[in-house]
Amino acid sequence: MTQPARTKQDVVAEFRQSEIIDAARRVIARDGPQKASMERIAEEANISKGTLYLYFDSKGALVREATERGHAEMAAYVNAAMSDAGSAIGTINAYVRSTLAFCDEHEMLFRAMNTYPDSDGDVTSNAVARYVDGYIERLQQVVQQGVDAGDLRPVNARRFARLLVEAVRGIVIERLREKAPLPVNEDAEAIVAILLDGVRA
Repeated sequence: MTQPARTKQDVVAEFRQSEIIDAARRVIARDGPQKASMERIAEEANISKGTLYLYFDSKGALVREATERGHAEMAAYVNAAMSDAGSAIGTINAYVRSTLAFCDEHEMLFRAMNTYPDSDGDVTSNAVARYVDGYIERLQQVVQQGVDAGDLRPVNARRFARLLVEAVRGIVIERLREKAPLPVNEDAEAIVAILLDGVRA
C-alpha cells in the first residue's frame, strides 16, 4: 500500500515537534524531570504555552517522547560499542561500560526515562521493555557464541543475558542515589568479575 505524500505542513509540524522535544530535553537536563514544566519548556522553545499544547497535550506526553528518543540514542551508543568489541567477553565488557557511561553522561534524561517509561500507556510495549528485550536478545547470542567457542562455561545464555542486564540496571540506580559514585570502569569491572568469576572465596 502506498503511503500518502507528506505535505509541507507535515514537514513543518514534524520540524516544530522535534524542536520542542529538543527544548524539553535541555530543560530536563538543566532542571530535572520534576521541575521541567510546560511553561519552562515553552520558554526554552521560544513559543507560547498555547502553541506547545497544540503539539503535546500534557507534560507527561512530551517527556515520554523525549525519553523515547533517549532510549533510541542509548541503544545506538551501546550497540555501537558492542559491535566494536570482538570476543564474547569483550562484548559483555563493552555492554556494561557503555551503558554505565551513557547513563552517567545523561543523568537527568535517564531519571526522566525512569519516571516516564511508557510511550503509549501499554506496559507490554513500553520503551523500557522494548529496549531491554533488545539488549537481552543480543547478549544471549553473544553468550551462546562464547559458550560454543569455549570462552565461557556452559550456561543458559538467555538467563545469563537477563542477569547481566538487570545487574547493570541495578548498579545504574545505585549510582544515581550516590553523591559520589565510583568511576565507571571500577563498577564495570566489578560487575563483569562477579558475573563471570563469582564471589566464592
